[in-house]
Parts: sequence; structure tokens; C-alpha cells
Amino acid sequence: MPKEPSQLEIVRKLDLARREVDFYKYTKSEEFTTFCKKSDLSHPVPKMFWGGQKNEVFTIVLQDLSTRNFRVVIEPEGNTLEQLKCTLSSIAIIHAAGLATLSRHGHHCFNFPRKKCIMIESVRAGIKRQIKMFAGSRIASTFEALLTKVVDLINVASRYPLLNTLIHDDLWTGNVMINQDDTTASIIDWQFVRLGNPVCDIITLLFLSGKPSAYQQHLTELLNCYWNKFEQAMKEMSIPVSITYEQVKQNVEDMCIYGYMSVTDSLNTHLANNIITENRIKHIINFMNEKGHFSKNFAFK
Repeated sequence: MPKEPSQLEIVRKLDLARREVDFYKYTKSEEFTTFCKKSDLSHPVPKMFWGGQKNEVFTIVLQDLSTRNFRVVIEPEGNTLEQLKCTLSSIAIIHAAGLATLSRHGHHCFNFPRKKCIMIESVRAGIKRQIKMFAGSRIASTFEALLTKVVDLINVASRYPLLNTLIHDDLWTGNVMINQDDTTASIIDWQFVRLGNPVCDIITLLFLSGKPSAYQQHLTELLNCYWNKFEQAMKEMSIPVSITYEQVKQNVEDMCIYGYMSVTDSLNTHLANNIITENRIKHIINFMNEKGHFSKNFAFK
């Protein structure tokens, strides 16, 4: 748990520590482990050996995947297609498992609120940074107007419902461990886990961790990878698939604005830590502008 009072209050308010402990306990359940075995994926998340709370201290003891040559791969100019594919395969299993639990029990224990209360200032700061990055250009005026619509931007996913399932809600390659040949990904850091639109995870990963070519030239290839694993997992567990590939693809297109919001939320922190480059940020924004995503979602005077 953090010691700084404001950060500790956020952890308490959003119940972040308990979320993560409860998530890893869920992954130890027979239902989840059986689901993963039938889906032919053994490491969508690290195995938890112990997790619990004493007073205000939460402890989680996880499998050390570095002993199996897994590593975190952060590339400021964007991760490779293979690294994105194996991450999408793993999150597809989590999404399918969440739907299986909802289908069988009618509810899920991870019906937590979003982290909206801690995003307003970081999203606003990210937009201000973009105004400086694009000073003197026409799009700078779009960002000036967007400063008055920060709450609407944070809530933009509500305009494009698909279905609700278990999502990570902070999916980028800094929260993923990948094996040496880039074929298997294990997703970590589940403190923001909640029920939500699975496309939130997909588009956040592509924008935060993908090269521009990933969503501009290879989107179909990446979505096919996700969909094949998701559909396989659902069929193996005899769970009806209530959406189609085309619906997912359209939702990804609609939710590009959510991906932009995720990038903006983490912009200053990621730039300061060399996690993303200004060049990649500019590619994302130019892509959004050329595709008309800003004007589609917000009426600017």
C-alpha cells in the first residue's frame, strides 16, 4: 500500500488492493483453471501461491515467471506484432472466462467502479501537453475545446456498448510478461479489474503499446488473432457467443476515441519515463484527426 496520503486514499476509495487479491484468487478457482486448460493456454496470468490482507497491508505471492524466461518488453516506438498478438490471445481468454462466469452464475464478483475519479486531472494535463505539442496547428484548437469536455471524454465508452465481461482496464505491455519467442503472454497488475467492454482492453493495448502500423495496416490480422482465441475458448466451454467478429471490429473502430483517452490519461507519465515517444503520440493524434474521430464524438463550436 502507498504511504502518501492522497495515493492511499485513492487505493482505499477504489478498493484497488482487494480487487487484485480477489482477482488472483479467482484465477485459482477450479472453474478458471479448467477454462484455461480447455482453451489451450496455460499462462494468461501468473499463478498465485498466496494472497491476503492484514490491517492495511495486502500481500500477493505470485509465480516468478522470469525463471521461465518471461520478461516485460516496453518499446517506446511500439511493440512488435507478435508481442501484441500473444497479449491479445491471453486477454481473450480472460474476457471469455468472465463471460462464462456471468453465463453460469448470472453475476460476477468484480462489479467495481471505474477509476474515473483519479483520471480527470491526468486527462486534462495530457490534453494541455498536446496543445503544446501541436502549438500553431489547427488541431490545437480542437484540444482547447476538448479541455471543456474532459468528463465526456472519460465516459465515452458508454456511447458504444458491446457486452460486459471481466476486463483489465489498464492493458499495455508494461503490465504484461512475454516469453522469449514472443508466443505466450502473462498479464499482471490487476488492481483496476472490473466489468466492462472488452474492446476497452483491445484498443488501449493497440494505442499505448502498438506501432502506428499495428492499427493502420495490421488491424484485421490482430483482431483475427483475438477473435480466434476468444471464439475457441467460448466453444470449448459450450458458452454461446452472443457477438460477431464484425461487431467487435466495428466497436474497435468506434472506440478509437477511448484509446486516445487512455493515451492522454497516461501521457505525461509515459513521456517522462520514456515509455512512449512524442513521435508516436503525434501519429496517434494525426490518425484520429484524419479519421474524423474527434468531430464524430464531440461537437466543437
